[in-house]
Amino acid sequence: MPENILLSQPEAGVGLLQLNRPRQLNALNQATFDEIIAALTAWRHDDEVRAVVITGSERAFAAGADITEMQGLTAVQA
Repeated sequence: MPENILLSQPEAGVGLLQLNRPRQLNALNQATFDEIIAALTAWRHDDEVRAVVITGSERAFAAGADITEMQGLTAVQA
């Protein structure tokens, strides 16, 4: 079950994916990327989903990459 995103049951052919890390301004970490990819992959194989809307929660859409997760990584790893 996703922890960093909220999914809505597709309605009228549209799936809704909401980033849900408001305390981090929805900054994207690896776990969030993995959850997004899993959701999009599942919807890709669902003939009823024709479009996906991605939104943020609370104050921000997304602050970008979660740099706290990148600390200690080399440039190649990041």
